[in-house]
Amino acid sequence: MVIIIIHIIEIFFFILTTISVAYLFFFALFSMKENLPKHKEAKKKHKFLVLFPAYKEDIVIINSIEQFIKQDYPKELYDILVVSDNMTEETDNTIIALGGEIAKANYKESSKAKALNFAIECKNDKEYDIIVILDADNIVEPNFLNEI
Repeated sequence: MVIIIIHIIEIFFFILTTISVAYLFFFALFSMKENLPKHKEAKKKHKFLVLFPAYKEDIVIINSIEQFIKQDYPKELYDILVVSDNMTEETDNTIIALGGEIAKANYKESSKAKALNFAIECKNDKEYDIIVILDADNIVEPNFLNEI
C-alpha cells in the first residue's frame, strides 16, 4: 500500500515537472523565430536633439560621442549637446572637434534634472521634433535614430 502511494506521488511530481518544462520549451521554440515584422520607414525624417548630461564623465563620454556620430541618419537632422558639468577643457574641446556642442554647467548642486533643464534653456532657439536623452556611457547602434 505504501509503495502505491509513493508511486502516485512520484507520478504527480513528474506531471508537474513535465508541464513546466513544456511551458518553457513552447516559448523558447517561438522565441527563435527570426522573421519579426519590421516597421515601415518613416516618410518624414525628424529633427533630433541628443542630450548627454555628463558630470565628471571625462573617461567615457568621448567614446559615447564617437560611437553616436556613426549614425546612418542625416547629420544635419540631429544635434549632439553635452552638458559639461565639472569636466576638463580637453574633454570639452574633443567633443567640439567630434561635432558635438558643449553647454558648460554653471550651477552649484549637480543633478540630472538641472542638467536637462539647463540644456533645454541653451537650445530653446532651435526647434526639434524629438529629444533623446542618453547617459554619458551609453553606446547605441548605428540605426538608433532611424528606429526611433
